[in-house]
Amino acid sequence: MDRVQVDIGSMDTEGIWLHFDTDFISDAENPAVDYRLPDGLTFEEAGHVLESLFATGKIVGMSVSIFNPSLDQAGSITRRLVRLLSNSIFPLQSMQRKEALGKNFHSSS
Repeated sequence: MDRVQVDIGSMDTEGIWLHFDTDFISDAENPAVDYRLPDGLTFEEAGHVLESLFATGKIVGMSVSIFNPSLDQAGSITRRLVRLLSNSIFPLQSMQRKEALGKNFHSSS
């Protein structure tokens, strides 16, 4: 990810729009998609990718797609996605919350 940060950080642009399809997260952790494929990233790995991208300071907007809430009746995957996104966008605040609550926000539901 260091290479991606350097490349994006050095781009001569005022900003980048990030498109995030949730189906790249492993089916084992995110079955709430209509078209499932094996061997995706874990929530934790996805968090590292997103944190690295946001750390460049170049991300100015984001869209999230390929998530089917009707396949998440209990809402547990939705909560994990919201935590994943908020922790990636605001990593300092999420680290402080983790320390205060003693929880790993990337891996629990």
